Amino acid sequence: MLRDLGEPLAELVGRRVLLDGEVVALRPDGSQDFHALTGRRPTSRLVFMCFDLLHIDGCDLLRERYADGRRALERLNLRQGRWLTTPALQGEAGAALYAFTLKARGRGLLPSVWIRPTGRPVATAPG
Repeated sequence: MLRDLGEPLAELVGRRVLLDGEVVALRPDGSQDFHALTGRRPTSRLVFMCFDLLHIDGCDLLRERYADGRRALERLNLRQGRWLTTPALQGEAGAALYAFTLKARGRGLLPSVWIRPTGRPVATAPG
């Protein structure tokens, strides 16, 4: 499956990075198609969807503020081909989505939510 992602982007070549993400199958409209991961539907394309940058070139970002790590991730420019970065909601929008998700207990809209070691919740927009 990883072979289907092709060569790493030029931004990653020669660098030591640890990315947090998952391989997903995207339909032509951009929505995810979970079942295409096993059936390899020709209408879906496999991509690596990156949520977070955990380590880069000897620098451990896990103990850093989420906003700092997110800026470092966005500087990698994973927005093309089969290497993508999820949109992120920060500030009031992120807090509102996180609160909604807790209240809904996973029913309906369920974004990826992860708590960094600093204790700050991080919400990423659903893909």
